[in-house]
Parts: sequence; structure tokens; C-alpha cells
Amino acid sequence: MKKSSESTIVKESLILVVDDAPDNLKLLERLLAKQGYRIQVCQSGLEALQAAPRLKPELILLDIVMPEMDGYEVCRQLRLNSRTKEIPIIFLSSMDKTEDIVRGFQLGAADYITKPVNPAELYARIFNHIELKRLKNELNEAAVRIEALIERLTAAETIFPACDGCEKGRALVTPAWAESIRDILVSCRSLNPGAFRCPNCPKPPSDSA
Repeated sequence: MKKSSESTIVKESLILVVDDAPDNLKLLERLLAKQGYRIQVCQSGLEALQAAPRLKPELILLDIVMPEMDGYEVCRQLRLNSRTKEIPIIFLSSMDKTEDIVRGFQLGAADYITKPVNPAELYARIFNHIELKRLKNELNEAAVRIEALIERLTAAETIFPACDGCEKGRALVTPAWAESIRDILVSCRSLNPGAFRCPNCPKPPSDSA
């Protein structure tokens, strides 16, 4: 995929913005809309906990100081929910003490930005975290496909032993195909080529010292 296409996908992502202050929400909506993001706003922590599992946004911008439930507790609960635990959370807060920032990371936040927000910094961090999430998802999907392939190859090995010593099994297919299967199994499963030999089969002449 070309870089320009990747950027378009990232910038069309849905961002959930959680803040109890209407002015802050309007500012963030304006900044994010300018960059091409889709935005959903919540004015309380409870509203965010209800919306996030349903919307599954690509990223959450979360204020800390809110009535009834602060951002720390919202983050903690989002991380406990299997449907939201992988969503990147960026805290946006005027609380700039080291212990406040460290606590945010300890609860599972991906990042922490102090107010007043610098738009350029906000854009860069949002883009990077959404891109990282996209790449992580692609890696996970690839891992699932590879695991499925290994299972199929393992099943093929059971059915088709292709012994290097006695040639058992090779009569079932052409020699070229037998060799291809053997090479793939060795490559994918990090097996020693000697694994493709009957336990009591003598070594071929080529293996002799």
C-alpha cells in the first residue's frame, strides 16, 4: 500500500473525544476535523464507557478531571474490557506533574499531552498511534494466517512423509512436488532436513561422512 493511501486511511479514522468542558470539545472537534478525522464526543466518563465498546474508535482522547468519574478510572475500566483494551488512549490534561503523567501510563495510556494543546504535537501523536495500531493489527492478522498455514503443512507432513532415506511416500506424487513440500516444511517450521526420514531408515549415501 502506498504511503499516501495509508495516510488517508489513518486520517479517516474515528476518534472518541472525552471531556466535560464544551469549549474544549469544540476546540478539539475543529482541530481534528481540519485533519480529516471523524469525531465522536462524550461529555462524561460514564458516557465514554458506554460508547467506546459500541463505536470501537481507532483512538480515544481522554480528559482527566471530570465529575463523577475521572479519566484515570475511565482508562482503567477501558483496559479491563476485551472490546476496548487495545484502543490507544491519549490523556489530555492540565495536570502536568510527573506523578500524574506516570500514573496515566501505569493505567495503560499510550500517551499523555498537557494542556494547552499544541496542535502540531497533537496531530503528530494522534497520527503515530493510529498508524501503530493499524500496523499491529496487520501483524496480528498475518500471524493468524501463518499459524493456519503451519497447521496445514503439519497435516500435509503427516499424510505425506517423503522420507529422504527410503523415498517412502514419494511414489504418491512427482519428485519435484515432493521436494517442494519438504523445502516449505523445513523453512516454515525450522526443522532439520533430517527430520524427514523414517526413524530406522539408513542415511542416503550423500549423508555419509
